[in-house]
Amino acid sequence: MNDEVKKVLDRYHYESMDEQEERAQKEKLLQIQDITCKVYTSENIQEIIENLKMFDNDWSKHQLKLLGKACPLSLRVTHRLIQEQSSSGGCFDSCLLTSYKVAGNIYFCGEMKTGIETAMVYRGKQKPRWRMPTVEDVPDSLVDYVFDHEFAENVLTMKQLTDTDTSKPY
Repeated sequence: MNDEVKKVLDRYHYESMDEQEERAQKEKLLQIQDITCKVYTSENIQEIIENLKMFDNDWSKHQLKLLGKACPLSLRVTHRLIQEQSSSGGCFDSCLLTSYKVAGNIYFCGEMKTGIETAMVYRGKQKPRWRMPTVEDVPDSLVDYVFDHEFAENVLTMKQLTDTDTSKPY
């Protein structure tokens, strides 16, 4: 059934586009793909931001705007988490446990409260006042702490996950 729906949607999609529009879309996609490869293959988030600033197009400006709204600590931690997990061989269990530990440590950081308050209370009408306003202000020692520290609330194990009956509510 799913393949049939896809075929119908594809047919109408192709019929609705003329060749010039299709070429323009493919060209734009190739440009964005090329820029993405150049921008995001950096060793750290600071380099990614600098790379985005080098490109003067709508896509790069939009990415910078999105990154500018994000918590600098979260950007640094997320970039490191992606790098570590992609180079670790991608063992799902290991990725899940590491992500849980990192999320737990960030949750207890004051920056999380600031981000939630700005999003929920002020509905984005007020810019967050981060204690570390730029990614350069976030100390490496804090990022290391988020990855290395076992937060006090709980230590999750794969046994706990596999033994938990997820069919029932809390």
